[in-house]
Amino acid sequence: MQWASDIAEAVELLDNEQKRVVFTAMEDKELAAEVLEKVDEATRAELFDEVLENKEIVDLVAELPHDEAADVLEEMDEEESQEILAKLDYEDAKQIQDLMKYEEDSAGGIMQPMILAVEQDLSVQQTLT
Repeated sequence: MQWASDIAEAVELLDNEQKRVVFTAMEDKELAAEVLEKVDEATRAELFDEVLENKEIVDLVAELPHDEAADVLEEMDEEESQEILAKLDYEDAKQIQDLMKYEEDSAGGIMQPMILAVEQDLSVQQTLT
């Protein structure tokens, strides 16, 4: 979503109080999570350490695709990331932890560990509908 990139660029220019206002005002948590993912590492560190509460971070990380959540949590210190993972749904946390074992830009680090299973006698059209 283009808005997320634009908002992320603006957030990077704000002081911590203004960042808090922006994240509090964003009712769309999916958009807020995407903004979190798109801000630079220094801004994300400020958000984690000085702006957002752990509950807010958990909610935002839960909105991210697992590969992006793994990248974001890798930037945190291990104790903090484990605390966030412990508050996520068990299956989500497990998949994120599995992805955290890989380098961010490796095939393992960017994969989505989901499998689509369909009956072998279905046509492509039937599968898509």
